[in-house]
Amino acid sequence: MSSLPRRLASLLLLGALASGTSGCSWIFVQKAPEPVLVPNLPISCDDQKAAPILDSVCAGYFLASGLVVLSAIPDTAEGRDRALLLYGALAAVCALSAHTGFSAVGHCQQVKALNTLCVVGNEGACRSLTPGWTPPLRLAPPRPVAPPAAAPAPDQPPAAPVQPAP
Repeated sequence: MSSLPRRLASLLLLGALASGTSGCSWIFVQKAPEPVLVPNLPISCDDQKAAPILDSVCAGYFLASGLVVLSAIPDTAEGRDRALLLYGALAAVCALSAHTGFSAVGHCQQVKALNTLCVVGNEGACRSLTPGWTPPLRLAPPRPVAPPAAAPAPDQPPAAPVQPAP
């Protein structure tokens, strides 16, 4: 096998391993909507850091594993470059996914904070989420109806209560 097909096969193997072992944030983190179409209704996005933390652990694992493997391979060995490429690329994919995940979660937390203010009536927060937003037309509440007028008092004194028969 010549050098170019061997490198191509290594890169394909690297891509297959990277796509299957990392990228929790790329796969599982739901980003905040851009733009927020209806800012006065609650939005849905991920504000939990579990996936980016797992991606950080993944990057650390591949970095540490790569260092262990490289320390076990002699400097003159043929597979040293491939091991460096493989573990370095896997660590980089995990680290990039972690960075993307932490950024998306931080942005989601900011958008949710503005959205909460908008839902409770802060129109400035609504405009921060959606420039040019105007509040929906609100109808004035109906006026209370006055109670009916009291009946006029009769001219005669009230009748004495009726006594029951013995």
